[in-house]
Amino acid sequence: MADRWMVAMKPITREQFEQAYAARSGITVEALKEWGREARPCDCGEDGCEGWQMAHVKEDAWFEAAMGEDQPRKAQR
Repeated sequence: MADRWMVAMKPITREQFEQAYAARSGITVEALKEWGREARPCDCGEDGCEGWQMAHVKEDAWFEAAMGEDQPRKAQR
């Protein structure tokens, strides 16, 4: 029997992901955005991935500038 957390997920829209993420966190989408969070596409390929990741805008910009990257990172798991 497959683990219930390791089931392939059907990709969802950015808005659906933001709503679900906010609901799991007990806050609103507006609060997430005020705190500098944004949904970005995710292509990690892991079972259960909804096709999105929640990223912190400033932290990613600092990392990319420090590493000389011009492309966003893939999700690290």
